[in-house]
Amino acid sequence: MDERYGQEVTHSCTICGREGLNRSEMHHIIGRTFINDRATKTQLKYLAKGLEGPVPKNLDKLRKALINELPSNVTELCLKCHRMTDSHLAWFDNWVAKKTGEKPKSRKRTSH
Repeated sequence: MDERYGQEVTHSCTICGREGLNRSEMHHIIGRTFINDRATKTQLKYLAKGLEGPVPKNLDKLRKALINELPSNVTELCLKCHRMTDSHLAWFDNWVAKKTGEKPKSRKRTSH
């Protein structure tokens, strides 16, 4: 049994339903960058209710636990579906910026 971020790897996509995938990606619904950089103490404590084990008191340890041990925040996607997520778009923009030496694109969230 393969496991990533505390989740069993099923080799199936939770969005499109494809099964028997050779390769899949585990996707954080609430992004790692948000948890690490922007989440307030109140938000972290709110998310901690989903942890199965003891909740760390130290905020840095809590952030790490929320990223690695919060099972309901991780879903398995095929590569095509993962390429449509905001996290993949941000990764791709940064990758292109490093290759070209240009500033990465600044994508804005829409209200829709």
